[in-house]
Amino acid sequence: MKILIADDEYYTVQLVNSRLDWSLLGIDKVLMSYNGAEAIEIFDAEKPELVLCDIDMPRYNGMEVLDHVMEVSPDTKFIFLTCYQKFDYVKKAINKGAFDYISKPFSEPEIYACLMKAVGEVNDKERMEESKEQLRELFERNLVKRKIIPSRHEVENALARSVDIGYSIDKQYRLVLCYISQKGSAPKDESVYRFVFYNMQSEIFSGSAEKADAMDILTDGYYGVLRIYEEGDDLVEIMAEAQTLSGIVEEHLDTPFSCCISEPVYMWEIADTVDELKEYIVNQFLNTIKVGLLRDKVESSKKQICIIDSEKIAEGLDSKNVDVIVEYMRELLDGIQQRAMLTGSIIREMHADFMQIVLEYCSKKHITAHEILHSEELAGFQKKMDQMPFYLIRYVQLLCGNIIEIMENQDNESVILARIAEYVEEHFREQIGRDEIAEQLHYSKNYLSRIFSSRIGISVREYINGFRIEEAKRMLLSTDVPVGDIAMDVGFDSMTYFSTVFKKVTGVTPSQYRNEKR
Repeated sequence: MKILIADDEYYTVQLVNSRLDWSLLGIDKVLMSYNGAEAIEIFDAEKPELVLCDIDMPRYNGMEVLDHVMEVSPDTKFIFLTCYQKFDYVKKAINKGAFDYISKPFSEPEIYACLMKAVGEVNDKERMEESKEQLRELFERNLVKRKIIPSRHEVENALARSVDIGYSIDKQYRLVLCYISQKGSAPKDESVYRFVFYNMQSEIFSGSAEKADAMDILTDGYYGVLRIYEEGDDLVEIMAEAQTLSGIVEEHLDTPFSCCISEPVYMWEIADTVDELKEYIVNQFLNTIKVGLLRDKVESSKKQICIIDSEKIAEGLDSKNVDVIVEYMRELLDGIQQRAMLTGSIIREMHADFMQIVLEYCSKKHITAHEILHSEELAGFQKKMDQMPFYLIRYVQLLCGNIIEIMENQDNESVILARIAEYVEEHFREQIGRDEIAEQLHYSKNYLSRIFSSRIGISVREYINGFRIEEAKRMLLSTDVPVGDIAMDVGFDSMTYFSTVFKKVTGVTPSQYRNEKR
């Protein structure tokens, strides 16, 4: 467990850190900061479960730090350090999500009591969540393996016997099955191979490789991971994440990959749907389609209505001509409408087919789905598109425009990286980051993040800090300048953050580096 202590009074931070026996509280890492901006930066990097924060601080006060922490991680236990005259202010903070407050000057028993209470709640919540996750996973496996008879009555009884694991008999759920082939390309230790793929998909879909929220499925030479989403979860976002996973697997694992996504089904239909997904992937998807949809059984006439020519879409994007694509989609819709067959469900089906084509195209062009789907305007058209064809046309127009704009900016990534390297080398001593570089060199922030991730494998911040650390290492060995002055000179605004980054890069503190290398 980690705690962040944030106070602009150096003595207060050091006093709290030195006077408490952290092992008694189960805390194994203490983070320290001396202004609000640094506290936010350290919190984002380390995600501590506890924050002990002063109210009056420079560069974001304690209330602003609280707002950020509650937005990023509402379960964090945030405790204020405050003076008596700030009591009314703290009451407002408690209402905004702060866990408690400690008045200055404080006693050791007082701070121990408050922290023990916070630690206890963190541990209780973790144990409860862990128990629920285990029961949820067991319930899912029993459904898939038919240990629970696939009928509404039996599933309802099974849910009634269980604690609240987040499922409802009246809701529908969408299944996502990702498969890789283990035939011919897997290493001898297949368990390691599967472990790597599981972590990849967890990182993409959940944002954390450590989060075990999916189910392993093995089928004669294939390894699959099943995920269950609620019906209301964004299908386009799921498809985008699956497409991103496809690119990562293609780059790092020498194996075919496919992902099939079901229509929403009830809980008692899950076992049959998983079998359909497995059969469809093994028989039709692997080696051909990377990400696709498993449709409900519909009339063949309806299927024919919704077919979109992927080559026409690709030709329009290759020629960077949005009008060609829009006119083609409008003709399709007009043809359906003339036959009095255009319904909201058909529009949604056309949208799903269109997105599958577009995401496959973007994957080949090394364009991430998140780059083209971040627009709020797009999300607005998507929500309303089953009301009338106009919204689907506007969605197509805007989305294709985004793709073409990104392709036009992909002129020469090597030249772009060289320009960025030159700029960072000249300005790394200043307070620069991704946003400043993007503004100065006239690239989008998302594009910079993508190019660094795909071409270099690190973030812009890590790249800048790399320059700073190299210069700091040179100064540590060639000069007698104090470590704190070196930190400021190479662009860090905090000695604590400089030491944290330096040790992360080199494995030792700046002082140890100087003593060992000179």
